[in-house]
Amino acid sequence: MEQDDFDLDQVIGLVELLYSSRDPDQVIEVQKILQRFQKSSNSWYISNQLLLNDSINCKFFGALTYTVGINLHLGEFSTDLKFKIILELLNHVILLINENKNNTLFVIEKLLSNLAIIFVTSYKEWSYSLQSLYASLKNKNPQIINDSNINDFDSTYDMILLLFSQIVVEETSKLESSNVDKSNLHKFIHEKFFPITSALLFRTEMIKSLDCLGSWIQYISTAELESVERYDLSIILDHLLDLIILNNADISQRAINVTVDILDTNPSMLNKVLKNKLDSLIFGKWGVNYLQSLIEDHDFENINQFSRLVILFLETDIIHVAHLLADDANNEKFEFLLNLTNFPGIPIDEELISKDFIEFWSELAEAYVDDEDRLLVLLKNDTDQLMKLNQKATSIFQRVSSIYWSKIHIPVNVDDEEFKLYKEEFMSYRSDVADFFDTIYPIVKIAMYKNLIDTISNNISSAKPNFQDIEASLFLINSISSNFNEDNINTNILSYLTNILESNFFEIISSNNSNENKYTISTTIQFLSSIDFFYKHKIGLKYLPSILNFLFSCMLESNLYHLSSSKAICRISNDCRLSLVGYLPNFENLIVEMINNINILPIIRERIVNSYASIIQGIKNPEIQGKNLNILLGLINEKCVQLITNNQITNENTLNYLISLLNCIYEIGKGMQLPEDDVEDFYSQEEINLINEYWTNDSYNIHDKIIRIITEVSTNSSSPMLLNNTEIVEKCCLIFKTGLTESIEGPFVFKDETLIQYILTKSGSANINTMPFLFELFDAVITANYKTISPSLVSSTVDTIFLSRLPLIKTDPDLIESSIKILGTIVEKKPSLIIYNGNFTIIILHFCLENLSTSEKFILKSVSKFWSKLIVLKKGDKRDFEFISNLFLQEKLGVVLTYAVISNLLKSQRSNIDNFQEILKFLIVKYPLYVKNWLEDAFAKVNEERVNQRIDELKSYHVFIKKLIMTRGKTQAFQNVVKEYWLETNGLFNY
Repeated sequence: MEQDDFDLDQVIGLVELLYSSRDPDQVIEVQKILQRFQKSSNSWYISNQLLLNDSINCKFFGALTYTVGINLHLGEFSTDLKFKIILELLNHVILLINENKNNTLFVIEKLLSNLAIIFVTSYKEWSYSLQSLYASLKNKNPQIINDSNINDFDSTYDMILLLFSQIVVEETSKLESSNVDKSNLHKFIHEKFFPITSALLFRTEMIKSLDCLGSWIQYISTAELESVERYDLSIILDHLLDLIILNNADISQRAINVTVDILDTNPSMLNKVLKNKLDSLIFGKWGVNYLQSLIEDHDFENINQFSRLVILFLETDIIHVAHLLADDANNEKFEFLLNLTNFPGIPIDEELISKDFIEFWSELAEAYVDDEDRLLVLLKNDTDQLMKLNQKATSIFQRVSSIYWSKIHIPVNVDDEEFKLYKEEFMSYRSDVADFFDTIYPIVKIAMYKNLIDTISNNISSAKPNFQDIEASLFLINSISSNFNEDNINTNILSYLTNILESNFFEIISSNNSNENKYTISTTIQFLSSIDFFYKHKIGLKYLPSILNFLFSCMLESNLYHLSSSKAICRISNDCRLSLVGYLPNFENLIVEMINNINILPIIRERIVNSYASIIQGIKNPEIQGKNLNILLGLINEKCVQLITNNQITNENTLNYLISLLNCIYEIGKGMQLPEDDVEDFYSQEEINLINEYWTNDSYNIHDKIIRIITEVSTNSSSPMLLNNTEIVEKCCLIFKTGLTESIEGPFVFKDETLIQYILTKSGSANINTMPFLFELFDAVITANYKTISPSLVSSTVDTIFLSRLPLIKTDPDLIESSIKILGTIVEKKPSLIIYNGNFTIIILHFCLENLSTSEKFILKSVSKFWSKLIVLKKGDKRDFEFISNLFLQEKLGVVLTYAVISNLLKSQRSNIDNFQEILKFLIVKYPLYVKNWLEDAFAKVNEERVNQRIDELKSYHVFIKKLIMTRGKTQAFQNVVKEYWLETNGLFNY
């Protein structure tokens, strides 16, 4: 190949600099220069010259430069040119082998990789590549063989031939080029390449043979998926299993690795005979001795690999493994698995075997729970055997649970810093074990729960309780408890829990303040939160005060537990509100501290206030409710006024405190909500009447107090920091929303006028960022009260917050979306509230038409819903229907809307088609007699615009209109017609 004038010495110098420089910037610059040489017309000459250089760096870069040239230009080469390159590469392989230097193998591998790339794309031209390589090596002269006469290979060059075979299948697996028929390539490799490779395997250096086989295993899995080729590997794999027990640790381990790969990627490669052979190896004398030797050598990496071998082998047929337990002859096999699972050491830090076995034991448990019918078939329908199997399964899973119970103990003798290194993974391990216990509960049942409870009880009564045992037991009880509720709880479970709580459990847990015990306290808090089924039963009610006292103590005495304990308090108070009414006085001093102390974490303050409010709601007497709320709101109001009037809102800390106090009002509102969807499930009719009467009169002026706090904090013009704070407006709107869904009167149920007045007041003074929250509140008011709200109130509100501020709204996509959503809600719920507004046809409809051309997907989605709701008009009366029909037919809204939809549909992105389809579909369904003319007018106007813009007219729209009408709006057919026309119009194809 010709070469232009250039300085080869310069290239050699740059290559040496590339591999010797420690300056990253210099390396990058050198790479750029060398890459230019690699892509130049001199690249082939450079490749050859560098490979002839004595420097190993130059040799490798020369091979690499060949790779660049092949990848860039192979598709352009004639057969003769390809053969010339092949001969050059073969010659360099011969030269390197003849040099007989140890450090040249990686260069040879790169040259063979280049040959492999050429082969996989040109296998029909270079059909006898392995023979060519062998003949070239044997004759020490590069040559291309064009027939298959050379099949009797002597073993001299087996290692190189196997290496080439390995690289070929690796390159084939990576191949993505559409220029190669992979199905035929797979066929060729199976018929021409594999027989030679299989003959060469295991007659040379075993490690290299196993490396080659490993790559073939991966390749065969891919080839069998991508083609009809099917490999028979029985002879090779039988020899592979023999190598596992070879008295050579390296070969044995590499054979295990390959077997693991087979089981992991394509276990069907092992037929029944091979599986039986592997079974006898693993669970026979060799398996025991092999594992023992690894343990003695502290070879944890290979121990883990052996456990993977065992697990993957068993998981190939888990039902078969499950039924084996019925036969006592297999007892030793399961003992072996138990011993392997119980491998000594701290999980994650010192051993991974038990982690790997979790999934196996879980799958085995699921087989006993879910596949009893299949197990019975395997047991030849012998029900006695099935009973025996279930009994043995219970026994073995009790033992497995005991192993994992020990494994999840938090290490106490480990330094905190050391534990941090693997704490996250260890905690994930514990979660996996907890899920496993949940899985095996249907098998082991109450006995497992009792064992855990007994462990706790025994330690509580011990002079030296083991807090690790207690913590591990509580942790697992938390998971098992997810199986229970107040309807299915077993009385024995309730009795076990009672035994613990009757003891000095809380005293013992609280008595140990050591660092190690922090996990026990944390898990105890989670335990108390998880046994809600216990509190909801009459047996558990008496323990609520002592439980809450413990949680309060944890929350107040240590920052370690304040979040988890406050969350538990909140949950228990909400679930057990009726039973905790008598406990309310215990909250009082705490509530004062929560509200008055600025240093309390906001979420803690808000959770405790919510808990208190939940219990207040449980009081059936509204007079007592009002009295308690009056005191609570008075505390909050006093603090808010103090902060505002004394100008104490001077920094982020005090502002956050004020916002938290406001959020406490919201939490009171949530706590006071009815806990049942049906009010009659909670109150009698007599109680409902009493409540409605009380809150209508509102003797403590609770409604006014809430309004006063909201007004003072969010509409105080003397404090711009508060007036324009978006978070404050959001909280106020949330407060108002808490009572909107209530079906009876209550402290947070306000008149529509009160809510609207707040919206109007704030919309006039608030900044643009607060407007979406006000719009959402208005939307919520309409949704909740559309049946009773005054039309004039709605109309005037729309005029004020929407129409009067329309120029501002149009500048903000979020406000546009919020506005359209409100309009859609009104049209959907009660159209008469908006459609008779004088500005509806003049401004509102025009605004919604304009936004059909938006590029914002979320706006387009809202405007599509608006038009769909207006067309359908589900909840309108006769007058409403006539009014809207007149708009579409007489006022030509149908013509205008159809044009807007078609015009914007044709220009829209594919992802927006659905939004336009919805409007078109409802037009066809609602106005079938008119929509054809509307569509024709729309396309005529679109074509007129296209002509003016010198764009080709749309020719086939008449066919499109006909197809649309014929679908009658049926969703799937309609969508297909629209999508096909959109693709056609935009010159695209379906995918």
